[in-house]
Amino acid sequence: MAAAQDATHPARKKAGYRKIQKTCELARIDGFSHAWVDTCCIDKSSSAELSEAINSMFQWYQSAKICYAYLADLISEQNELEHALPKCRWFTRGWCLQELIAPREILFYDSAWRLCGRKTDSDIRSLISRVTTIHEDVLVDPAKLEILPVAQKMSWAADRETTRTEDMAYCLLGIFDINMPMLYGEGKKAFQRLQEEIIKRSNDLSIFAWADNRTLDSHQVPPDGFIDLFASSPHDFKGCHSFVLGRPPVPRNISSSPIGSVPASVAMSRRHTFSLTNNGLLLSGTELCLDFENGCYSLVLGHVGGDDVRHLYLRRLGTKIFFRVLCDTPEPSGPIIIEGKNLEVFIPPKIGALEMMFISSSKTDYIRLCAPIPGFELDLFHSTIMDVFPSDNWDASRFSLVQEHGEDLSCGYFKFNGAILDVYMTQCWPGPPPVQRHVDDFFLIWRIEYLNCFSPGWTGRVPISGRISTHAADSGHPLLVAGDGHYMEVVQVYLYTEADFARAWGALKPFDLGLGEIF
Repeated sequence: MAAAQDATHPARKKAGYRKIQKTCELARIDGFSHAWVDTCCIDKSSSAELSEAINSMFQWYQSAKICYAYLADLISEQNELEHALPKCRWFTRGWCLQELIAPREILFYDSAWRLCGRKTDSDIRSLISRVTTIHEDVLVDPAKLEILPVAQKMSWAADRETTRTEDMAYCLLGIFDINMPMLYGEGKKAFQRLQEEIIKRSNDLSIFAWADNRTLDSHQVPPDGFIDLFASSPHDFKGCHSFVLGRPPVPRNISSSPIGSVPASVAMSRRHTFSLTNNGLLLSGTELCLDFENGCYSLVLGHVGGDDVRHLYLRRLGTKIFFRVLCDTPEPSGPIIIEGKNLEVFIPPKIGALEMMFISSSKTDYIRLCAPIPGFELDLFHSTIMDVFPSDNWDASRFSLVQEHGEDLSCGYFKFNGAILDVYMTQCWPGPPPVQRHVDDFFLIWRIEYLNCFSPGWTGRVPISGRISTHAADSGHPLLVAGDGHYMEVVQVYLYTEADFARAWGALKPFDLGLGEIF
């Protein structure tokens, strides 16, 4: 008020004063008694007022009768607007995204304060949609935000910028209908907090669809392909503007169809439940597909541009512990194999120093089951395995028992379907089979006796013994391979029929592990 009455007031010399003055003039002409301008109507020295304004701004824009957008760098001519409008900085600013979506009507003014278009004009709306990749339906009715995947909404901010790092998260609060406190100084943690808050309200798995070879630079991915669970910024979602939710792959005798125009939270609730815990993200009751080629598990997140399927790739490194990995192949090859229907999966949100130690130990602490003959198709071999102990350590994608640090993994067994294995062996193996023929189900029991921790690691192959023929031993093809993290003295591998299994298992001292009581 003082600046308006005093022609010498220093505020008149500031660049934003002209915008405030013209806004008030336009509001008066349009019959309004009040106008709100973000540059002067928020006391930024008050953290409480700033936090309230940021958390409420989307609602304020949505409730406004009309909004004015001043494009200071737009020199408009009606026939050049299609080329000039997309170059405006207004479309690259993070805070302007909600200013574009929330209001029912926006009047766009060029640098000379000439009206050059309205949001409700079909031609302008179509042009804005092409520039921003935002659906015209959303520009008409912001309520449709609810039915769109998280990944698609994130992609709208992929090429936008903010002065402060934290604002890249805060400017999206209204888009996702999220309220959270402002903590300036937290840097990129703000965007992780935003993703965590979204997870609390929605089980839309597309929030994990950001990781892709086309959006990640090579220096961002460790050599082993392990990556953070969450994105570091909206830029990671750049390729997700056409993302469509989809159901996971299922066997052919079960129908599958894309999710239609229903709220994403409703659609995804039919399949997945996940939440954040102190052990990381917990996926409950999850059906994971096996990807033998990449040695990991996969979970379908949805589709980008038709046939481009996005997966969440996971590698098992311990009891219920999985880490996210980036795979070279766009999607798993081979038949769909569902590994369990009620798996509990914990995924650490970030790859820090502690997680790297966990990953490093997993490279050496394992026992791997090998196919009985070279070239055995892995999906067929998987179908012959009926049971594994200890099951919580079984990584079916790599046919390995993984060992967490400090965990005792000194004995176990595999149960095979003898009839299926016998058919495959006789069809695929030239000459005498390396394993004696078993039409009935049979067990392979193994046991390790460890040396003290100062002894050198054993890096060889488990000797083939017991009822396994010498032909396999002579061929140099092992049944089990152990990582060099196992300090061992004696390795015993035997095959037993189901009738002899309980006696044999008891003889290998399972009581030391508290396992004997199960028989």
